[in-house]
Amino acid sequence: MTGTELLLRRRQLAGTGPAGPASAGLVTTVIGAHVPARRAARLTVAGVLHGE
Repeated sequence: MTGTELLLRRRQLAGTGPAGPASAGLVTTVIGAHVPARRAARLTVAGVLHGE
């Protein structure tokens, strides 16, 4: 686990990570890339994160 992944995990556990208020930060997508949350949301809408 990288330092960034560890930090994200700690934020998730604290409720301030991608699932919490700090969603404007970085998120880890299912393809393993670190992208801004807003871009990840657009990618999700486009179906990219679902393997389509």
